[in-house]
Amino acid sequence: MMYKFRLLYLLFIFLLSAASCRKATLIGDELIPESDFLQSARSDTFTIITNTLPDDSIVTSFNLYYALGSLNDDTLGTTSADIYTQILLPTSNLTFGTNPVADSIVLMLDYAGLYGDSLAQHSVQVFKMLEDIETSTAYYSDAKLHILPVEIGSNINFVPNVSDSVYIEDSVKTPAHLRIKLSDWFGQELFTSIGDRFVSNETFLEYLKGVYIKTDVSAGHSNSIMYFNMSSVYSGMKIYYHNDVNDSLSILFPFSGNKFNAFTHDYGSVVDNYIASPDTTAGDENVFVQGFSGLKTSVRFPYLDSLKNVSINKAEIVFTIDGAYDSVFAAPPSILLVRTDSTKRNVYDAISYSIELYHSLPDQSFNDPLNYGGRLDTLINIYGQSVLAYKYDISLYIQDIVLGKLKNDGLMLVCYPGNRIPNGVTLCGSNHPDITKRPYLSITYTLVDP
Repeated sequence: MMYKFRLLYLLFIFLLSAASCRKATLIGDELIPESDFLQSARSDTFTIITNTLPDDSIVTSFNLYYALGSLNDDTLGTTSADIYTQILLPTSNLTFGTNPVADSIVLMLDYAGLYGDSLAQHSVQVFKMLEDIETSTAYYSDAKLHILPVEIGSNINFVPNVSDSVYIEDSVKTPAHLRIKLSDWFGQELFTSIGDRFVSNETFLEYLKGVYIKTDVSAGHSNSIMYFNMSSVYSGMKIYYHNDVNDSLSILFPFSGNKFNAFTHDYGSVVDNYIASPDTTAGDENVFVQGFSGLKTSVRFPYLDSLKNVSINKAEIVFTIDGAYDSVFAAPPSILLVRTDSTKRNVYDAISYSIELYHSLPDQSFNDPLNYGGRLDTLINIYGQSVLAYKYDISLYIQDIVLGKLKNDGLMLVCYPGNRIPNGVTLCGSNHPDITKRPYLSITYTLVDP
């Protein structure tokens, strides 16, 4: 009997010692099911600090579609998108017959879509360029080139019709596209002293370095952005002409050279105040993400370095939209969460503009940059509420921080793909008055002996 009593006593002492040696977790024991102590722990209480910054400029000379238009948002301010493009010959050694005369010249832009108010009016202008667009140069969204400040064409107060066919040239039916008539004097100049102008692209670019297609905001900004497929057979500069032998001739000069989008932003007072006076201690009530290299959100985890000797099972972070969903000025369908450096610049391991691959976190796949999350969705948050939010699985990133493989410089929320998507959104920040809407980082981890 005494032997059994000693065994029970020793077993009791052992269990008591094991309980007293249990390592503390980052949340109270009362919040973790007792069974979980044997395997892992979870914390939703990591400090997050969010602020808004102007986004980095981005390469726009490899866009799938090119944007033209302007927006005026009560919160995000004004945005405009313009296009610089080369115009090349349809073939070398081009001839127009004896005594060619230009009847009219039209810029054609094949519609690929529209963002914003479909009934908004636009006015656009066209100018000749004085500065070359370098064929092999990648141009960024803030690039500006010199132009001749004399308008060579315009289309005033039109409403984009992105779906209805256009009938041209004796009722020839063509897909929906924008037509901008160029000035008669430009056509006359085109066929004056031709020389070797149409022998090659090089000689033609000496005459016409390119054109600048500008959204006219002199009378106020519009409220939509048009997209164009500038590689389409329905995009280019079309010349209608006649010569001594034939009438009603035409030929299309494609936009097959280098081209890029230039974006301009003038943020509203709300955003300007957040940028000028950020709360870097608790974070701001609201933060903003906007395409066209507009706005990004800085996300910092100041105490993440204190997480030591753990193996990360899963780490998820959630950002909630502030307010209702706007179907006209829709929030970005996708937002990337990317690494940043100590200077707050976005950091990527690999970028491919042609396939829109932006790889930054170890949790991302090279085949699918959004496999870790970032798509706008309706979620149930940790408070049991249904919210519109962006969620990300950043388990590998957090593990690399814990292991010291990556510096804890924080992350950035950026619009995807920001080189051609104008969408903007207001998110609940880390100091939002409704604590249930603030961003949160949920980490499940296993304690590992050092």
